Amino acid sequence: MKNPNKLTKRILTFIFLVFSLFLFGAFFFLRHPQYFINDLKGLIETKISEKYSGQLDIGRFEGDFIKGLTLSNITYSINDSMIFSSEGIYINPDLSGLAMGNVILSELSIDNAIFNLTTL
Repeated sequence: MKNPNKLTKRILTFIFLVFSLFLFGAFFFLRHPQYFINDLKGLIETKISEKYSGQLDIGRFEGDFIKGLTLSNITYSINDSMIFSSEGIYINPDLSGLAMGNVILSELSIDNAIFNLTTL
């Protein structure tokens, strides 16, 4: 039988490596979301469009989860009638909420917004 100290050391080394890879992956995702932005943009557009029976279009989506995200040229329309339009939306997510699977915003800024409530 192998020495218990060697086995314990190997198990602890394996756990450390897995934990280190997880932290590296999480940090990479938070700091470099440009590799995932198109997927995230499409997911947001699809989910909101399905839930609220309209069409959401996001022109550009840039930034990261640490410094904040900027969405540019956003429009939301129902049956070809524009309901909401904005030149830009700045979102600063709360990372502690993301860790628990919740979306919590510490800051939200909407630039040059137009709400067309008469079409509702």
